[in-house]
Amino acid sequence: MQNPNTKDNVIFKVSISIITVFIIFAFFFNKALGTFASSALGLAVDYFGWFYLLAAFLVVGLLVWLCISPYGSIRLGKDTDRPTYKGLTWFAMLFTAGMAIGLVFFGLAEPIYHYVNPPYGEGNTAESATVAMKYSFLHWSLHPWAMYAIFGLALAYFQYRKDRPALISSTVIGLYKGKNERAFKYTVEIFCVVATVFGVAASYGVGTLQMGAGLEHVFNIPNTMTTQFIIIGVISLIYITAAISGIEKGIKLVSNLNIALAIFLLAFVFLMGPTLQIIQVFISSLGAYMSDFVSMSLGIEPFKDNKWLGEYTVFYLAWWVSWAPAVGIFVARISKGRTIRGFIAGVLLAPSFLGMIWFSVFGGTGLHFLHDLGYTALADQAFANSALSMFAFLEYLPLTTFMSIITIILIALFFITNAEAVTFVLAMLSQNGDLNPTRKVKATWGVYMAIVTGLLLLTGDLSTIQTLAIITSFPLTILMLFMCYSLLKELSKETIPTRITGNRLSNAENKETTPLGTSIESQQIPVTQNMTIKK
Repeated sequence: MQNPNTKDNVIFKVSISIITVFIIFAFFFNKALGTFASSALGLAVDYFGWFYLLAAFLVVGLLVWLCISPYGSIRLGKDTDRPTYKGLTWFAMLFTAGMAIGLVFFGLAEPIYHYVNPPYGEGNTAESATVAMKYSFLHWSLHPWAMYAIFGLALAYFQYRKDRPALISSTVIGLYKGKNERAFKYTVEIFCVVATVFGVAASYGVGTLQMGAGLEHVFNIPNTMTTQFIIIGVISLIYITAAISGIEKGIKLVSNLNIALAIFLLAFVFLMGPTLQIIQVFISSLGAYMSDFVSMSLGIEPFKDNKWLGEYTVFYLAWWVSWAPAVGIFVARISKGRTIRGFIAGVLLAPSFLGMIWFSVFGGTGLHFLHDLGYTALADQAFANSALSMFAFLEYLPLTTFMSIITIILIALFFITNAEAVTFVLAMLSQNGDLNPTRKVKATWGVYMAIVTGLLLLTGDLSTIQTLAIITSFPLTILMLFMCYSLLKELSKETIPTRITGNRLSNAENKETTPLGTSIESQQIPVTQNMTIKK
């Protein structure tokens, strides 16, 4: 579907200009910018930490309710539309676009951080190990995927069912009562583009550092600035080529390969590590997470210091929000024809479950080495150089060199897949929501993201851009809540598909397969005033 307003490139020009000015300022005045960013982050956490916690909790609750409510049967599109991509391919694309590279980086390191420095109680104990795992679940399962899911759900609903452009502003334009809708649309889209660039640039920098650390550890290639620039150049060439080739040829192929390698690495550590203890860790951590879900989700302490909460829980929530527009748009792009229930099952529940398994395997094995076997050097490595911690961890397992190479390849593929998706999304936004943006615009954003990442590494401080990503996420969180209200408002006007049993009324059975292999069945018959239906 070609957008008639593709040539309207105000969003593209203004976004590029803002980011360029920021990069120039950050390059020459990095210290001053870092001081300002740290102060702003402190204010955001101290005065609005509660807001991030409450907003995320409400979004999780809303999605769960929509999944089990009658609204779950509504399709993201016309009632006759069906999914374009098969369940596993769809899941592979959305999962790798969402956070997969973060799992490789933090899947081992974060449980170790919380084991040594827990939010409460004494560190380096059996109790702190349990606390570490349940908070890792909190930070990397339902909450982040809820952010992605609500953006993706609202975008897909308004785009495919209400025939609005594939723009963030399309989800809330119905609530806007001002006179100049075009100015409102531009403001929303430009802000989302800038916030997305800030959020993803920090992650790309982290991925580059981890790949550099792996190459140095395995092949003795010095992890210098030159090496990092070469990594960025090679990766950029690959993901720009893949993004230009389109979703069908590029992103789909690499995503499937990504998932296959991730499962291979996961299975290897599961089998070579303390297998029984990993299973116990998963069951125990899942129980603790579910039991304390509400208290952890709303765990601000009015009479205590909330420093740990700000450094971890609030920080993560804000960072996920900064990613949500990009991931949401991409997920919406590949989800036409799915029901709301199937969408939530695939975007919220399935990746959360996989994330819990990942942290149980890597975090559980790491804690076993640290707590049970006394390999304290692993913790020292995690705190000294997080980028190297995964490769130091593999030293305690068989086939170290081979698995380290597999890990480097996996990080590179995750990097490529994520960058492909973001490049595609930025191009869509730049061309007023065109579902098939031009190759020129996709290539421009791909090159620009590589330059931004390289300049950030050159300044030697990724924390500044991370902090700014968190700060820009505050208005995005407000936007997310308005998005929820707008979606509920429109859903309340829907004729809800009703499940009919018996022989009185029947229709052709429709089945939608989720990534977990279950089948969602519904017989969709609109409820009209002239029908009397016995439920």
